[in-house]
Amino acid sequence: LQKDIDSKTWWKVRDQLRGTDVYSLRSSMLAINGALPAEKQAAAKKAYTKVFVEMESLDLACAKKEQALATKENSDMLEALAAYAGIIG
Repeated sequence: LQKDIDSKTWWKVRDQLRGTDVYSLRSSMLAINGALPAEKQAAAKKAYTKVFVEMESLDLACAKKEQALATKENSDMLEALAAYAGIIG
């Protein structure tokens, strides 16, 4: 997404955040969360929520067409995804 943020192609970033891949990501993450051992489920649920909060923040930054904020939010979203991966790994 960063390439599209850098080129200020806001519609493309927002389109990718709303695409069918995002719905697949949500359902896959929820399925993984349900299959985790009980002691990991709470942390995974919190990390899952963080990913989508960051994704919504990125979407809002793109709606406002604020490049610096969008770059920050994209970085935050990637960090949240990495944290989620660390929990389930």
